[in-house]
Amino acid sequence: MAYVMKRGSGFTGKAPFAQRSRKLALGIALATTASFGGMAVTQYAHAEEAPEHSMADFVRFVQAVLAYLRSIGVDVDALLAEWRSERDGGQPGGEDPSPQPTPESLEPEQVAALNNASRFLGQAAMGGDYQTISEVAQLGEAAWLEQQFATSPGYTMPLMDTWRERFDALYEGEEGFDDDEPEDPEEDELFDDDVDGDDEDPGFDEDLDEDQDFEEDDDAEDDEDDRGEEDDEESCEREDEDDREDSSESDDADDEDSDEDDESDEESERCEGDDPLEFEDFEGNASDYAWYQQVVNGPDPVRQRVATALSEIFVISRTAEEVAEHSGLRGSYYDMLLRHSFGNFRNLLLDVTLHPGMGIYLSHANNARSNPELGTFPDENYAREVMQLFTIGLYELNPDGSYRLGDNNAPVPTYDNDDIREFAKVFTGLTFNGPNPLFSNLPEPESREADFSLPMIMVEEYHEPGEKFLLNGMVVPAGQAGMQDIEAAVDNLFNHPNVGPFIGRQLIQRLVTSNPSPEYVARVSAAFNGESGSPRGDMKAVLRAILLDEEARQAPELNPSYAGRLREPMLRHIHILRAFGATSETGEVVGNAAIGEAIGQFLLSAPSVFNFFQPSFSPNGEVRDAGLVAPEFQITTTDSIVGITNMSDFMTFGEEVTFFDGGLSFLSRSYLQLDEEIALAGSASALVDRLNIVLTHGTLRQETRDVIIAAVEQLEDPRDRVYRAVFLITISPDYAISL
Repeated sequence: MAYVMKRGSGFTGKAPFAQRSRKLALGIALATTASFGGMAVTQYAHAEEAPEHSMADFVRFVQAVLAYLRSIGVDVDALLAEWRSERDGGQPGGEDPSPQPTPESLEPEQVAALNNASRFLGQAAMGGDYQTISEVAQLGEAAWLEQQFATSPGYTMPLMDTWRERFDALYEGEEGFDDDEPEDPEEDELFDDDVDGDDEDPGFDEDLDEDQDFEEDDDAEDDEDDRGEEDDEESCEREDEDDREDSSESDDADDEDSDEDDESDEESERCEGDDPLEFEDFEGNASDYAWYQQVVNGPDPVRQRVATALSEIFVISRTAEEVAEHSGLRGSYYDMLLRHSFGNFRNLLLDVTLHPGMGIYLSHANNARSNPELGTFPDENYAREVMQLFTIGLYELNPDGSYRLGDNNAPVPTYDNDDIREFAKVFTGLTFNGPNPLFSNLPEPESREADFSLPMIMVEEYHEPGEKFLLNGMVVPAGQAGMQDIEAAVDNLFNHPNVGPFIGRQLIQRLVTSNPSPEYVARVSAAFNGESGSPRGDMKAVLRAILLDEEARQAPELNPSYAGRLREPMLRHIHILRAFGATSETGEVVGNAAIGEAIGQFLLSAPSVFNFFQPSFSPNGEVRDAGLVAPEFQITTTDSIVGITNMSDFMTFGEEVTFFDGGLSFLSRSYLQLDEEIALAGSASALVDRLNIVLTHGTLRQETRDVIIAAVEQLEDPRDRVYRAVFLITISPDYAISL
C-alpha cells in the first residue's frame, strides 16, 4: 500500500516553504498505490486535485480494495491471519511482548525537549531511536555533539576486511564458520530462518497467479519443487562426469568448443557446496554493506552524516566503470571523507585531490605534461571542477553568501579559462600507488598493480615544469617538486575568501535547511575563517556553527518562512532504520545499492559530478516565485515517489528493511526493533504520539494525527497497528518535509 497525504503550512501558518513544497510533492504524481498479492492499483493526483485528497480518502480506498477482493472470493481475513501467524512465529521479537503499562504523561517541557533532540538528531545524525533521543534531551545538544567529536571513526574498510576473513573462513571450511552450513546450496538461504520463521517473504505470496486462485494443491507444489531439486542434483552429477571426461580428452578443440567448455565449467561451479555468486556479490558490494552497518549502528553517527554530506559535494560516482568495479576504492574514498569530517578542510581538499577515486572520476590520474610535438596538453577536468564545485564557485561571494557585484552591477567571476589551464598544469604527473607503479593512461596496464586505498603518487617526468600563475596573483615558482606544486595550489584555493560561504552554505543545506538566511551563512563563514578562535577550515568549528545556530535550534513554529527541507530518499531510508534500531541476529545491518534503484539515490552513485541535485535548483511554481530553492526536488519524480512509498511499505508490512539480496550466509536478514512501540499499541494515540517524536520531531499536524489514529484503531493486532502507523507517517508530507 502507498499513499501521500496533503498537508498545509503546519503550526501557525508561518511556513510557506513547507506548504509550497508539500503541495508540489503532491502535484508531482502519486496519491495512492495499493498492492495485494499479484494485484496493484494506482491512482494519480494532479496539482489541481491535490486539496481533495486526505487520509480519510486513503482509508476509504483501502476499504474499497478489500471489499473488491472479498467480492471475487478471496478470504482476506483468513490470509491475513495465516500470514500473521507465520510471521510472529519466527522473527526475533515476533511474539508480542508482555503488556507494558502506558508511560506516564510527560510534561509539555519534557515533550518539547524530546522533540528538539529528535530534530537535532535528524539534522546531525540521520535520526535516532527513542533511547538516543532521550539521552540527547537529557545531556543537551552541545554536550552530546562534543562527545561525538571525541568518538573514534567507524571506518568501513576494517569492517570489510573482517567480513572478508569470515567469508574466506566459511568457504575454506575453518571451524566455527561452516560446520553448520547445509551442503545443499538450495538450503543456504538469503534470509535466516531464525529471523523470519518462514522460507517465504511473509508479506507476499509469490505463488498466487493473476486470477487469485488460492486453492492450488500445496502438496503438488511441494512435490514439484522436490522433483526440481532432484533434477538439479542429477544435472550437477552429469556435469561433473562430463568435466572428468573433458579432462581426459585432448586439447585440440576449436575456439567455439573451448568457449562451450568454459560455460560448462561455470555451470558446474554453481553445483558445488557453496554458491559462487556469493563471492561476486560480496566483493562487488562490500563497501555498501559496511556503509549500512556503520551509518545505522556505528559509534559515530554525526561523523557518518557529515561524510555522507561531503560525498555529495566532493562527488565521485560508480557511473565511472572503475569506481563501480572496485568496492574497495569506494570504501577507501568514503573512509577518507570520514577521517577529515572533524579535521581541517585544507587537508580534506588535499586528500580528495590525491585519492585514486577522484583521479579516475575527474581524469587527473595519469594526466601528463604538455607535449608540443604531439599537440597534447594537460587534462583540465579536475582543474575546473575543483574550483567550480569543491571550493570557490563561479562568482565571488560576500561572507553571507551573496554575490559581490562589479562596476556593471554584475557578479564577478572567480576564475577564467586561463586560470583553468594554469591549475591543469599543476595536476599533472599523478598516478596510482601500489607494488609496481606505472604512469599510463591505459585502463588496465597488465604490469601495473594499483592499490586504490593509497593516495596517488607523483612521477616527476610527467609533471608540467615551469611557473604556474594561480588565483589572486599567486605564482608557483619553477623548479620545485610536483607535489609541492599541488600543495601550493591547494593552499591557494583553501585561502580564497569564497570557501567559507560557498562550502558553509552547502553544508547548511545538506544538514539543516534549504534556504538559510544570509545571517546564518555569515555566522558559519566566520567559523570557517577562524573568527571563533579555531584555525581556519576547522570542521568542528564549522559544524558547531551549523548545528547549534539559533536558526537550526529554534522551535519549528518559530522558524522563519523559508525554513525546512525535503528529506533525501537515501536519508529517509537510513532515518527509519536508525529510528527503530535496525539490527539482525548477527548484529549487522546489511544493504546495498539495490535500494538506490528503487528510490533514485544511493551513496557514491550520482549521475554526474554535479551530484544528484544542484544547491541552486528551484522547481517551477510557488517555490521559485518566492525566490526560494528546493534542491532535493530535482530528483523528485513519479518514479521516486512510488519507490519511496513502496520502500516504506516493504519496511513495515513486508518486513524487508534493507532490500538485502546478496545471499551471504554469514550475514543475517535485518529487522526493525519495534517491541517498545508494540507495547504502546493498545492506545493508538499513545503510539502515534511516540512516533511523532521519533519520526517527525513533533511536527505532525493535528489533522494528520487524527486520521492516522482513526486508521490504526481499525486494527486489533498490536504489530499491525505499529506497521500501519509507521507506514502512514513515513509516506506523509509531514515526514517528507523536515522543518
